[in-house]
Amino acid sequence: MGFVHHSRYLVYMENARTEMLRACGESYREWEERGLLLPVTSVKIDYRKPAFYDDLLTIRTRIVSVTRLRLVFAYEVHCYARNAHIATATTEHVFMNKKGRPSRTDPDTLTRLSRWSGGK
Repeated sequence: MGFVHHSRYLVYMENARTEMLRACGESYREWEERGLLLPVTSVKIDYRKPAFYDDLLTIRTRIVSVTRLRLVFAYEVHCYARNAHIATATTEHVFMNKKGRPSRTDPDTLTRLSRWSGGK
């Protein structure tokens, strides 16, 4: 069909989320090294227009809310060359330790992330 497959958007959002966390002051790899994981617990994507192969997409990413246990991101996917709003999405995550159990994040990480969410 020439469209980007719907599952690829999850990969695009993961890349955008990873880069946003790096901009917040710490890479996801550093979190993993400290024993803190951030698995996805929920995804919602509203597809508005198709993206085509070779489109240059921009993904605006923001933190909607953060607590010591949960983190929610929102995404807007655009193709500016076609003036197209491609998709809107959210992902919810839980902080987890390497044993696979929910784990509260440390106060420093919470403070750093809260600055990017407006403190919500």
